[in-house]
Amino acid sequence: MAIVAAFDTKVLASSQGTEFAQMFSGTAVGLASATYTIGTGGPLIIVSPTSHFTMSSDTFIWEGNMYFNGVPRANYLQCYEGDGTTLHFNLGITGGFGTAKWLYQRNGTTLGTGANIIPQLTHIHYAIKVVIHDTTGSVVAYMDGVEDINISGVDTRNGGTSGIINRIQMGNGAGGNNYMGPFYVADSGSISTTPIKVAHLMPDAAGDDADWTPSTGSNYATVDETPLSETDYNSSDTDLDKDTFNLEASSGISALGTIHAVVPYAIGENDDATARSVNTIIKQNGTEGAGSDIAFANAAWRFVHHVAEVNPDTSSAWSASELDSALVGYELSK
Repeated sequence: MAIVAAFDTKVLASSQGTEFAQMFSGTAVGLASATYTIGTGGPLIIVSPTSHFTMSSDTFIWEGNMYFNGVPRANYLQCYEGDGTTLHFNLGITGGFGTAKWLYQRNGTTLGTGANIIPQLTHIHYAIKVVIHDTTGSVVAYMDGVEDINISGVDTRNGGTSGIINRIQMGNGAGGNNYMGPFYVADSGSISTTPIKVAHLMPDAAGDDADWTPSTGSNYATVDETPLSETDYNSSDTDLDKDTFNLEASSGISALGTIHAVVPYAIGENDDATARSVNTIIKQNGTEGAGSDIAFANAAWRFVHHVAEVNPDTSSAWSASELDSALVGYELSK
């Protein structure tokens, strides 16, 4: 499995959340701080080539939690080539409240109808894998572990294009019926009938590095709240300044099975006109792995992260004990 992005949406308050949506290149809407809620006027989250979440594959996997307080909106999930120019695949809707089912569509043309009524007013787990091709395309999806569709040998590609996916859009940006919990996006691998969970671990102590200046108290205590807050923070204007943090215990994670990836993240703002970049760090047993430098424009919030599918010290999959001893953080570069 190659995970492109993973998010626990409940940690984002509205101000950072607005920039979170903008960073994905779509029309910005706030990410409300309540669990499973994205947007106040309608959710829109986009993984696209104008952000640093890069996809270039004929396959996409989306897995996460959904909640609908009314009839789900059409185009809740869309799969594009280019930055919103060519729609290959989308989820449509048929039926009303209490009877709605998914329509699995190629650019609005229905390939198949889901076998199950979409639960409403309750949290559901949903997983889907789509392969884009003129003749050998396929769609497999599960709701709460029950197969909703499984079709192959179908045309899932919008003609005249290369058939490569590099933008995933979740939520149609209109109406308040759509809610979303923790989710991940991958561009290869398989889906499971049992949920792959996104567990969120916050800092609980300082790590090996504490170069940034806390607005108050210690550096880890300014970044340990849920939802995130702007009232306290760490700041720096010195090249290569770094902060690392110990994470709260990952109790229960070992019982869940395979750890597919660890995703350190940071949310920050550049408060002057000087160009700045930040990368995220994960360190285990003294060996450090880092993501790409992400540039910050003046007065702009950015969500910075990288996906560590293997332990940088062992180059093998993570164990729960290794995660417990890992440090995460960020580094400034001018």
